[in-house]
Amino acid sequence: MCRVWQMKTKYTDFNQAGDVFAGTHSENWIVLDAVLSQMPLHIKESQQRGIEGSLIFDPVGTNAYIKKALENHSWGTNTPIPSDYQNLGTDVDFTQSGILVEVQFSNYPFVANNAVRTEILRKAKQPVGGHQIDGLVIVTKAHMFPASNSTLYYEQAVSIISQMDEHGVLDVPIRVVGLFEDPGSEIPVRNLGKGIRYSRDLTSQETGQCRVVASTTERGRCSLTMTEK
Repeated sequence: MCRVWQMKTKYTDFNQAGDVFAGTHSENWIVLDAVLSQMPLHIKESQQRGIEGSLIFDPVGTNAYIKKALENHSWGTNTPIPSDYQNLGTDVDFTQSGILVEVQFSNYPFVANNAVRTEILRKAKQPVGGHQIDGLVIVTKAHMFPASNSTLYYEQAVSIISQMDEHGVLDVPIRVVGLFEDPGSEIPVRNLGKGIRYSRDLTSQETGQCRVVASTTERGRCSLTMTEK
């Protein structure tokens, strides 16, 4: 029997982001939260030395899924930032009516870049996607998911933004969102399959069920085991 399942999300707000997403941008948050909640977990086989063949979080497949889903809701994707500020980067992952969304699974320093460049653009009153910036959402995975070395995770992102905010670096409203699942649960997944390293084509991915196996250490990550294809 197919069970009703949703990806679990948690978030931490900074600089009155809760007011922004409960007010003017409540509909934008509803859409984004629905996209994340309905997303299957995307996984792949690791090629890192020492953990070859083990299942880990797939950032490329996850990004591709979110991009397709938000495009279906008419969100801007890969929205360019003003040319005078492209020393900070060339584009923003997703935009909608003044809300910027960065899906961040890269190495942890990139989250600081996302936050600081948004702060600079907002203070400079530079429109992105045709709108002045009202807030930033950073989406990342929880530490619980096995992943490539040095990739950002939710708890780390919250710590980094907290320190920046504590020392007066940021005024822009920011919501940091983490993707979670309950250890011991069985969840739907999209798996790149054996021997495939990168793919943005969702049709090339295998679908199935995966069990999230709780870690045996206090601060360790869960492991993933395919149970059904």
